[in-house]
Amino acid sequence: MVKFGFKKSLGFIFVLSLSATSLLASPSRTEDEAYSAEPAKKRQRTLPSSPEEPLLEVLEGTPLPDEVWLHIFDSLSFQNLKTVKRVCKAWHQIAHDEWLSLPKQIHTKPLFILWKKLEDSKEGQDGLFQQFFASPLALEKICTNPPVLKEVLGTSSLLPLFFESKITAARIQEAFAQEKLENDQQTTLEAYARTSPIFPLQKSLFSQEFIEFTQTYAAPYKALYLLKLFNLPSSEPITALFRRVNQEVSLEDVYTERSEGEAILLPQAMISFPNMSRTKASNMAEYCYLWAEQKAKSLFRDKWLRLAEIFYREAARQGDADAQFDLSLILEHQGKLSEAIEVLSHLAHQGDAEGQCTLALHHEIEGKMNQAEFYYRQAANQGHTEAQLNLGRLLEHQGNLEEAEGYYRHAAEQGCSPAQNSLGFCLERKGDLQGAFLNYEKATRKGHDFACLNLAYLLEQHPELFNGSQEERMQEINHLRDRGKERHEQWSQTRSLNLSL
Repeated sequence: MVKFGFKKSLGFIFVLSLSATSLLASPSRTEDEAYSAEPAKKRQRTLPSSPEEPLLEVLEGTPLPDEVWLHIFDSLSFQNLKTVKRVCKAWHQIAHDEWLSLPKQIHTKPLFILWKKLEDSKEGQDGLFQQFFASPLALEKICTNPPVLKEVLGTSSLLPLFFESKITAARIQEAFAQEKLENDQQTTLEAYARTSPIFPLQKSLFSQEFIEFTQTYAAPYKALYLLKLFNLPSSEPITALFRRVNQEVSLEDVYTERSEGEAILLPQAMISFPNMSRTKASNMAEYCYLWAEQKAKSLFRDKWLRLAEIFYREAARQGDADAQFDLSLILEHQGKLSEAIEVLSHLAHQGDAEGQCTLALHHEIEGKMNQAEFYYRQAANQGHTEAQLNLGRLLEHQGNLEEAEGYYRHAAEQGCSPAQNSLGFCLERKGDLQGAFLNYEKATRKGHDFACLNLAYLLEQHPELFNGSQEERMQEINHLRDRGKERHEQWSQTRSLNLSL
């Protein structure tokens, strides 16, 4: 592409203007009339009433249609366009068309064209690059265009603006695939990263001073983290800091020897450093969640949960399945049910059995039995015990007793006492009393109340199953009933309902 300076661009526009004027002039008019000094009639611009109607009307006396000017102005850099706006009112109005705005061009222009326009406007136009880097679409376009990304990383004047954006170090490294940083990029990054000092060891991480430090130097520390992802020794400052943070949140006395107001300062500081490994993000999230669930006073609890959500999101974004599941629990706890289900759906589609089972449970609660059965089956077929139990119950209520028994058996073999009790009932109902006795007994040993009552009923109705005297049998029956007495009424209703299936 040929570079035009602004004077050349205006000269080009002037030539086009003269050519178009001569073409548009009426054949019956003389040359003097065609170039009369009389002012042109004011053009009336209206918004289009349909996509086919021209954006701007061309009235008598106008040298060029406005859409032609729009096309010409579109070839200018943003710097030259700014100058064009000051030439006359007509150009000012055309140059303000939304089509020429940076946000619109981010969506409509290929990056190599848009980047050229930005480069030609670089001098004194930091605001343009700041606006450009503020666009998530622009950042993604950069990461899918390695030459432009490498140019950004090798340009010292752009690094502060680039790293102050929402771009993550992990996304930059991902864009490089298996490539390494080139020498000029590494040198430029290291020079920028050195603009940030190291937080002194003698100062506490549980302090307002550390919060101010992370807020001030978040961008250069993001560059340090990028260097760390490329395994470069120059990343040692952030490696040492993260190691120190991890040690602090892993200490047991952090929950006992610090006040809550002091303990919360560290995660509040670290939210300025969203670029961290998923392990460290998960550790920080668990630290916040533990405070929220076990230590926090009511005043701070919501703050802890919000902080836990931030760090779980970071770990989840990096593919940590446990963090994704924990994030769904945090969101549900905060009343953000639709977001929680969205996270669970993503997890379920990845094949995570825990996510599938929990999503199925949400669908069951909402009465969406087909979706519930679908996800229960996916999790149960991966050996998920709770899903096998819940699917068994769902199938039993549908009257599919044979298949329900199969899933109960799978869960019972994994030591699930509710499944052992349910399997025992299925066997009792079909006349396999010995099998029912064995499964009730297993569940009873684990303290399952319904199993105690079911076993008491079975021994009462079938004395032959008990190996002992009549007196010993009655003592055992009374003992079992006493263990389950608090749930006797519920057991009686459930048993009657299940017998009717």
